[in-house]
Amino acid sequence: MLNPGGYLAFADLYTEVGSFHEPDMQVQKGFEPANLKKMLIAGGLHIIQYRHCFEIQRHKEQV
Repeated sequence: MLNPGGYLAFADLYTEVGSFHEPDMQVQKGFEPANLKKMLIAGGLHIIQYRHCFEIQRHKEQV
């Protein structure tokens, strides 16, 4: 629930194939910003903005 004039902010991965995590992990694989925006608008929110603000690069040897 948001109060009138309230803000909702969150951060998550962009859509990816699941290669960021270990092979056996069952995880959410991110969101496509345009699709998420459509869902938020359908839910009654407006003035939807999104931007790329940070990225973590994971190298294969870290897996």
